[in-house]
Amino acid sequence: MVSVRSARQTVRAAAVIAGTATVVSLVSAMAAPAAPAEPSPSDRGEHSSLHVVPLDADRVQFVQLDEPAREAEVSGLWELMLPVSAFPDPYVVSDRSGQTAQRGLAALAGVPRDSRVTPAECAPAAVSDPVIVRTATAFDGGSSFTLVLSRTDDPLTDLEGQLTDCTFAKAVDGRGTSSSVTDISVELLPPPMVSGDGALAYTRTVSRADSAASSRQLVLATQIGEYRVTAIAAQYEVGEPDATMLHLLFTNAIDRVAGR
Repeated sequence: MVSVRSARQTVRAAAVIAGTATVVSLVSAMAAPAAPAEPSPSDRGEHSSLHVVPLDADRVQFVQLDEPAREAEVSGLWELMLPVSAFPDPYVVSDRSGQTAQRGLAALAGVPRDSRVTPAECAPAAVSDPVIVRTATAFDGGSSFTLVLSRTDDPLTDLEGQLTDCTFAKAVDGRGTSSSVTDISVELLPPPMVSGDGALAYTRTVSRADSAASSRQLVLATQIGEYRVTAIAAQYEVGEPDATMLHLLFTNAIDRVAGR
């Protein structure tokens, strides 16, 4: 049985990944009784934006609280997003939109805010807004699946051209210290056979020089009218991303958007 301490550590780790204020909602429950709760972080003088997760939950969802205007702007996109139940279980699910989503995607690509990229033309372009992101992260933090849905008029060939020219890049964060260098390598793959206005597949390896927080990623993307659908599987431990599950999520996401 999972201990309260390990459950809380996992929840805090997921909150860091989400990069935004979150609340926890119970998605499903196990039959086992809940274990006694430890004192809350506030009781120990800590500050936290999370509620304590009871141990009888086998899945929790972290939901971003958007401003009303922003929520209204992206509500149509959320209707097209795959539901939480479509993701592997048990995973911790986080939702982001707008600039919060863009910052999270940049960090996943190895280029967090204020980073300098060499060559400069290899800096990833910001995802067009409106954009929403739903990420499912394994409880042990070893892997994640991310679905991105945005509206854009930019052709997918623009991204393909950049990836063709930028198979390797180096990013240094805003502090400019040698300990915060990230190496990013990309390899284009044959595009997936899906319905849509073009498709793209590539691997991305993000290697941090100052820590072991490197990842191997598989990215799939397609354009369906004005909608861009992107799916990313990231592996943070030894091994490769789960391509089978990623293709399933990607295909289901395409069907949901195409059937709107």
